[in-house]
Amino acid sequence: MAQQSTSETVEAEETVTGRRYANRRAWTSATVGGIAGGVAFGVLMQSTGTLPGVASLYGLEGLTWAWVAHIFHSIVFGLVFGGIVTGTSLRRYADSVTASTGLGAGYGVALWLVAAAIMMPLWMGAIGIDAPAIPNLDPMSLVGHVIYGVVLGAVFAALYRR
Repeated sequence: MAQQSTSETVEAEETVTGRRYANRRAWTSATVGGIAGGVAFGVLMQSTGTLPGVASLYGLEGLTWAWVAHIFHSIVFGLVFGGIVTGTSLRRYADSVTASTGLGAGYGVALWLVAAAIMMPLWMGAIGIDAPAIPNLDPMSLVGHVIYGVVLGAVFAALYRR
């Protein structure tokens, strides 16, 4: 077995280190973007009185628990967005604020269709809460999810490109 030269070893270590940095940058960008999008969407939900419903999904009550649960969901969905964007051919758009904002808007629509229109009513019914019909195609929820996605995509790209 042939030994690697010192320059090959250094190059391999730099590649691994660069990949780790890029991964950390992607996850950090996705987390912060998710929080920012969650705050924007949460303000809308609070203004319409729908935010406390998020706490009820966990058997909790109150605005504080609603914010905690909502921001938790926002981070998780932000990380999924970051994984999709950086782990697929969409990576070429990761550092473009315009393109990533568009991807985020599309992602918000997808979240609305899957998570809000189908999964949330199923979850509510499963825990004994009065649930809306499936699919729950509430237009205000669509607006909120698109706002979430737009802010997520913009913040993600702005941080990822640094």
